[in-house]
Amino acid sequence: MIAKSILFMGHKVILVCDRKCEKAWGINNRPDVYHPDGDEDNMCYKSDGELGVAPEDPGTYEGGDGKPRIEGDRLNRWCARECERSILIPNGDKSDAIGFDGNLPDLSRRMYNCHPHYRSKTDKGANVLSSGFIEIVDKKETAE
Repeated sequence: MIAKSILFMGHKVILVCDRKCEKAWGINNRPDVYHPDGDEDNMCYKSDGELGVAPEDPGTYEGGDGKPRIEGDRLNRWCARECERSILIPNGDKSDAIGFDGNLPDLSRRMYNCHPHYRSKTDKGANVLSSGFIEIVDKKETAE
């Protein structure tokens, strides 16, 4: 994990990242899957295991900065605004990172945008669909 104090929209924050630039697609380019319920907002990003290496240049830029290609370019504007692997923490002093528990987005699993999503095949009242989504079923119907 790496971190850097930066000025973001006029506020001192800490930008934290997992150093896995080779797996960073960008929040607008990471391949995703939509839930079959037809709701355009109900989707999830595919996990790292489902994807190969991300493109060196995903074609998105923030303030002229693109995805870092060398170690010295890490934690730039693209990382702060586009990278799905990084987070911004209020308070720019690293010794005073209020609210940060040390956890970054876990992209070893699919990352869902709508909650709750049941991810366990053993949840009662849930059917695992071939799409990888979980269909919640009325427990009364499954008991009959």
